Amino acid sequence: MPTTSPLRARHRGQRGAAALELALLFSGLCAIVLLLAPLPYAMLAKIQLERSAGKAARFATQTPDRGRPGLPAGQRRPTAAEVRAEAIASYGGVGVLTTPVVTTTTGVASCPRGVAVTVGLQAAVGLGPFAFLYDAAGLSSGPTGINLNASATNCQE
Repeated sequence: MPTTSPLRARHRGQRGAAALELALLFSGLCAIVLLLAPLPYAMLAKIQLERSAGKAARFATQTPDRGRPGLPAGQRRPTAAEVRAEAIASYGGVGVLTTPVVTTTTGVASCPRGVAVTVGLQAAVGLGPFAFLYDAAGLSSGPTGINLNASATNCQE
C-alpha cells in the first residue's frame, strides 16, 4: 500500500488556492483597467479642444483678406459667426462641442493694435458605463461625463 508523505498531505487542501488567487487578482486588474480606460479619451478631447481654440483665435485675428468681393480693401475681418464655424469645423474630437464664445477686447496694452480676441470652447465628453463612479468621487461634472473648457487669446495683426 502506497504511503503519502506528510508534505504532500499538507498541500493537498491548497490545490485550488493559486487558481483562486489568480482569479481575484485578474478581476481586480480588469476593474482598474475598465475604470481608467475613458481617461485617455478625455485627455485627447482636451488637447483637441485647446488646439481648436487656438486655431479659431488665429483665424479671428488674421490679416484682413483684400480679395473678398464687395468690401473695401483691408476692411474685412472674420465675423464672430465665421470664427464659431471655424472652431466647430476644426474641433473634430470626441464628445459634443457647445457653441463657441468669441469675445473682442479693446485697449489691451500688450497687443500692438490694442485689440485682442478670445475664443472660449466647451465640450462634454462621456466617460463610458462607469461614469457614475467618477461622479460619486467628484471627478466629473455629471453622471454621464465631464465638461472640458479651453480658451485662447490672440492679438489682431
